Amino acid sequence: GDLDVFYPDSETPWPEAGCTNTRPLPSGRPIYDTMLECCNAQYGGQISGACISMLPSPPTASPTESGDLDVFYPDSETPWPEAGCTNTRPLPSGRPTFDTMLECCNAQYGGQISGACISMLPSPPTGSPT
Repeated sequence: GDLDVFYPDSETPWPEAGCTNTRPLPSGRPIYDTMLECCNAQYGGQISGACISMLPSPPTASPTESGDLDVFYPDSETPWPEAGCTNTRPLPSGRPTFDTMLECCNAQYGGQISGACISMLPSPPTGSPT
């Protein structure tokens, strides 16, 4: 039978590639518990959506593509002292993700003297206790 883990298909060109659990597991490949985890980690920036489309119950493109992401990631395009976290699509490949904007700010911009990231929160804390 198939493996209990999924790994990226490095034989196929990246834009068309997906994840597989076919034996044998090639040495040195990263492995994931689910096909979705593998797709998100290895093919997150894939415009074609090829990997996601191979899932047993693939999500449809329309509702997924509109609105914001369910996770936040650091805005690496903005200089660090002014940067914050965002959940704007698409998620750039290789960025760490966080469940909340606050978690992202604390992890990525904790030493930010300007407080720029924290000030972007929907309800930012004030400088002094209320």
